[in-house]
Amino acid sequence: MQNKKQFNDSIVFFLLITFILSIFMYQYIKDPSIIGFVPKIGKTGVSDGLILNLTFDDESDPWKDYSTLDHEFTANGNVNRVNRSYCKYYGCVNLSDTSGDYIYAPVKFDLNKDIAVGYWIYYETQPASGSSTQYIMMISEDEATHNNDNILQTLESAWGIQFATTVMNSTDKNEVGASVGSSNPSTASKWYHYFMQYSTEKDRIEIWQNGVLRTNSSESDFDNILINKTKDELYIGIAKYGDVEGYLDEVLMYNRSNFTNVQVQSMWEDKRLGTPPDLDLYIKNITYELPYDWSHENNSVEVNAGNNLEINITLANSGTNNTGNFDWNCTIFNTKTNVETELCSGRTTVNAESETIIVCNWTSEVGFFKGNCSLDTSSELNEDGTDTNFQRIYIPFIDRPWMLFNLSEWKGKYYPYFTNSSNELAYDSYDRFDGFGTIGFSDWSCNEVDPYGSNARIAAEICLINNYTQPFGDTPCKNAIDELYGWSNRTPSSCDSVQAVHKYADVIFAYDMMFPNLTENQNEDIVNGLHSIMQEINSLANPQDDNDDIIEGDNGKGFGSGIGTLAYGLLGAYKHNPTLIREDNQQRYGENLADEWLDRELSYLKSYKNDSWSKYQEGWAYKFYAQYHLIENLWIHKRLKLIDVSPYQNALNAMGRELITDILDYNYNGESLRNDKDFSLRGVQRGDSKSYESIGSAGSFIEEGGMLLYSGVLSDDNSIKQAMLWHRNKTDISDNPWNYIDLFLYPELASQIDKPESIEEIFTEKVIFDNADDILTIRTNYSYINDTVIQIDGGEERGGGHSQAQGYFLYALGEPFIDYEQVPYEDDTRMDVWKNGISLQNTSQTAEGTGGIWNDACGDYAYNQYFGMKDCSTPTYSSDYPDYRDFSLEYGGDLYNYVGTKDADFAGVFLNRPYKNSDDVLEYF
Repeated sequence: MQNKKQFNDSIVFFLLITFILSIFMYQYIKDPSIIGFVPKIGKTGVSDGLILNLTFDDESDPWKDYSTLDHEFTANGNVNRVNRSYCKYYGCVNLSDTSGDYIYAPVKFDLNKDIAVGYWIYYETQPASGSSTQYIMMISEDEATHNNDNILQTLESAWGIQFATTVMNSTDKNEVGASVGSSNPSTASKWYHYFMQYSTEKDRIEIWQNGVLRTNSSESDFDNILINKTKDELYIGIAKYGDVEGYLDEVLMYNRSNFTNVQVQSMWEDKRLGTPPDLDLYIKNITYELPYDWSHENNSVEVNAGNNLEINITLANSGTNNTGNFDWNCTIFNTKTNVETELCSGRTTVNAESETIIVCNWTSEVGFFKGNCSLDTSSELNEDGTDTNFQRIYIPFIDRPWMLFNLSEWKGKYYPYFTNSSNELAYDSYDRFDGFGTIGFSDWSCNEVDPYGSNARIAAEICLINNYTQPFGDTPCKNAIDELYGWSNRTPSSCDSVQAVHKYADVIFAYDMMFPNLTENQNEDIVNGLHSIMQEINSLANPQDDNDDIIEGDNGKGFGSGIGTLAYGLLGAYKHNPTLIREDNQQRYGENLADEWLDRELSYLKSYKNDSWSKYQEGWAYKFYAQYHLIENLWIHKRLKLIDVSPYQNALNAMGRELITDILDYNYNGESLRNDKDFSLRGVQRGDSKSYESIGSAGSFIEEGGMLLYSGVLSDDNSIKQAMLWHRNKTDISDNPWNYIDLFLYPELASQIDKPESIEEIFTEKVIFDNADDILTIRTNYSYINDTVIQIDGGEERGGGHSQAQGYFLYALGEPFIDYEQVPYEDDTRMDVWKNGISLQNTSQTAEGTGGIWNDACGDYAYNQYFGMKDCSTPTYSSDYPDYRDFSLEYGGDLYNYVGTKDADFAGVFLNRPYKNSDDVLEYF
């Protein structure tokens, strides 16, 4: 009995200890700052050879090394430990001070021949070359001089993350190093996982970025390069020439270099989603499949209207606690009838780190629908955050094409118009295309979508002109599908140039037009590829990071909107994600991609500051770079009401009016006058523009004539519509055959108004003040032959983009006589092809345009370049609209009061020119 009792007591004791440890571990999961707990290192096999393990999770002992070596770190400067609201995984080290903040410890290991290092890093400022390089860690003999052996050094510059090791002695210097390259840089305000290993036996450096092997580099054979000395120290947050500005987490170091791809990917997977919240609901996915009738001649979906459409909505809880009961509901809005109805609603629960699917049944009807789903509408839950409790729904239950026009409009309205030879301009465009040959895909790279993506759009429109038949001698339909297959099958990660991928707008327009001619399998293949590419290229512009309240109209905001075009065109197409929820491998919740691009476009419209005469802030050239995708998107919105553009009619009118007031002439003979180029049209060279700019300077079919036509159909002002049609009739398209915009847009605009004999009949404003930009324009006539045009620019006020100084422009007798901008210092010899805002120089200039330096930081200027505004404070819609100024008076000047007669015989304005290094000039002009 005695032995049995002792045995039972042992069992009870064992169970009690197990119970206590279980409670302790559960509490640690909720609060990792508990002292003495050693957190997990990762997956099986990853802990072998571990010589450093810094988690920064223990608030009472933040620098504790959880490896068996237990390095004892000392903090220097303003370094401190911060909590999970800043960090990747619970706690991390804050190294965001500008200099001198780091931790260090004497090393307790012998490296011998191998080393591997891994960590998560978040940069507060963008790493770049030179003084902007950020240094992360090193093992070195002397932190003060850094001139002795550096057994290990990691840093990031414009070449991305770099790993280097150097040994110096009295006779030579042995050094190896490698980087991920300039095509794989880290960007600010985003977490990255890096893992690097080097073997002296294999003479190879391998570097992984977010679980992807970026570098596998063969290095020189140096014996003993990794042997460290007992007096060496390990520095975290600093290296040879500087330090890091940001946060560092989960720092690991190993005395081995045989990690596999699977093991490194496992480390990345283990922490990529970050610290789990206590409770956080979100909508993970919304799926439905539009019921196309693939046996119908146009693959119609409208023929199935009235049937039930099942919509599956996945609710997820990323938290460590169950939710309890909560309300949810989904509504849907018909953009044609403006009627909103409830789609479905209910109550449910979601367990910790689990998902549940709710099913909504909708009786479908023809139209473009948008709506939203909301969670915990009664605020019953105590969540970590509620920003994720909303998700947008889009259901385009309409036949394709639907983006720019539909088949009924094409066949009943546009085709009869442009095939009628009496409609000269539209017929000429049709005549060019009717016999024009097309080409198929030629294995171009993803970034070569600019310019070759337009081939898909051209082939698709020629196929459509021929009613989806193959005309004799050409195969446009086959080539269009071949192009769609090619562009949709590019490797998404190779689409890495934001300067190029915006031209996927042409590809999605081609898809929209070709849809009636696709098979079900072809459609699935193309859409699957385009969806993957859309998810990838969105990260090049990241509209989800925008402050939706900002007023910002720089060319990048408009130029990149071609990516938004791809998003709009994919709505409803990809059955696994038809509403386009953003996929992010470091984030549980995804924003709606279409919504984020729509918000950016609204911000662009707000930049016109409620002024119907506002000019584009960056000048003539960038107007066309910024707007040629944007105006097509605005036409989609006006047709389908993805967003309501009617409150911003001032901006749409201003876009057109600038073309009316700032086009100079159609009679410039540049080739004979100055060995330049004959242009059919020239504009005022205010701001950041090329001298003698053609309206089609960026080489886009949109810009030659489409900008005029789109500006006409977007405006609700008949005088602008008439003026745009008059201008379109004047422009010469002989050098640019890609005006297939004319085929549908010219008939559309012509059907809305009567053709004017001249602009002077309808447009009488001759003294015009742009209050948003402080620009006074005086124009004596609108003959566009030898009119006199005077423009006085008060200087940039809004911030963002390529900022402009106060300038003076006078055009008379067919030539610009004055084209001058205020400069704070000595004016230089100006480049005549490109004048980029303020021009400064302090050295002799022997040739125009030489020695330019780009500098766009707020408050800075560089010789021969514009005043920087990139990181100045940004105005917001609610508090600063419509009046705002961030551009320094001393660099730009200002206009205050103006007066002028209706016939423009007299006009004047008060100028303030407060030069930085000279007396202010206050005068009437």
